[in-house]
Amino acid sequence: MNIRFFSELGQMGLGQMGFFWAIVLVVSAVLVGRFGWRVFVQLGQEVEAVDEKVAVNPGEPYVLLDVRTPDEFQEEHVEGAINLNLYDPQFTVKAQKQLQPNVPIYVYCRSGNRSSQAKRALEKLGFNKIHDLQTVEKTAKALDKKICKPNC
Repeated sequence: MNIRFFSELGQMGLGQMGFFWAIVLVVSAVLVGRFGWRVFVQLGQEVEAVDEKVAVNPGEPYVLLDVRTPDEFQEEHVEGAINLNLYDPQFTVKAQKQLQPNVPIYVYCRSGNRSSQAKRALEKLGFNKIHDLQTVEKTAKALDKKICKPNC
């Protein structure tokens, strides 16, 4: 798109502007219908789709990181996960002490919001192999792990 397009867009009347947004809506609906929501960007960050199992190399170390609160972690978590509470003011300090920058990290939370925030925070610290698996259920399915309830 060039500057002329934007200047013409600014000169459109309300009726023409409505037509423009109708076209945008139709194109968006076609993209979602064809490719799913993965084609869009959430809050400026790419959303990783977790529709299939994640390939983990046998024998290769990795960290399964639950970034929910300790109470949420106690209620249920994915088998083998460690808990680092994203809301803890010492989250980044603890992450630097407990995690290794070159070991793959699979991060999850309740809805995918905190896991995406944690991924960004860890990337800023130099961690480069972070995979946001979003939720407990998606993570368990992707890694073929069980969900542990209390006393697991």
